[in-house]
Amino acid sequence: MEGWKGFLNPKDVVTLLNAMERWQKAFAIFKWLQVHASGSLNIYTYNVMLKVLRQGRQWMLAEEIAEDMIHAGIPPDNFTFSTLISCASRCNNQV
Repeated sequence: MEGWKGFLNPKDVVTLLNAMERWQKAFAIFKWLQVHASGSLNIYTYNVMLKVLRQGRQWMLAEEIAEDMIHAGIPPDNFTFSTLISCASRCNNQV
């Protein structure tokens, strides 16, 4: 993945994460990007990662990503909140 440094823009990241069939791979790539290519992350990439985690029924990780998003200075939007609520519901957590 080192070869991706500087070459991925947010649109590429959205496409990549959406194409992942397994949430585990998408999560690993996202965490790598947070450390090595944070400039390629924005509100859309965070929201797509939350959507992938919702599909994988991974509430705890979705909560972690939402917190990371806020710490990165990216304010959540309506899609973020909607995705988190539906993730909590799908994972049988109280909101």
